[in-house]
Amino acid sequence: MLPDWVALFVIDPGGTTGVGRGLWLGEDVAGGLRLADLMGKGLWETWEVAGPPVDQANEIMEEYTDWCYQLSVEAGLRGAVAVRVYMEDFQLRRRNVDLAPVKVMAGLETLAGGRLWRPHLVPAGAHKGAYGDQRLRDWGLWVKGSAHRRDAVRLLLYGLRDVAGSGTG
Repeated sequence: MLPDWVALFVIDPGGTTGVGRGLWLGEDVAGGLRLADLMGKGLWETWEVAGPPVDQANEIMEEYTDWCYQLSVEAGLRGAVAVRVYMEDFQLRRRNVDLAPVKVMAGLETLAGGRLWRPHLVPAGAHKGAYGDQRLRDWGLWVKGSAHRRDAVRLLLYGLRDVAGSGTG
């Protein structure tokens, strides 16, 4: 059974990282709505984080911990909140590749120290294949001018589908 509220925090790490977060009513997530309709019912946002990987990791972790604090304060007023983190995993496919995603991921894991950070690793490209550009346009979820923010939208969709399918927060 899903909690009263489902909160997702998503990271698509890279040289420029796409980040997103959202909050949905558990009953909406469990209600069998189409993902496009479900996105319309939630409070969500996406943004980019750029710079050296260590700076990205610091900024992302600060956003995450601040947001979790806000949710915990709100939780007493609204009911139970389950926070899930989804992050694209890294897959080495060729030599001489940019390892910024690995560095960002390692920085986040180091900063979390294993306490608050239990990300669900999404296979590389799985969210991009499931929710392509045309689908984002058709659903009214296209973010103009920012591939990184669009990738964060895709991860939010992937996470919502995963949570709805599991039936648990």
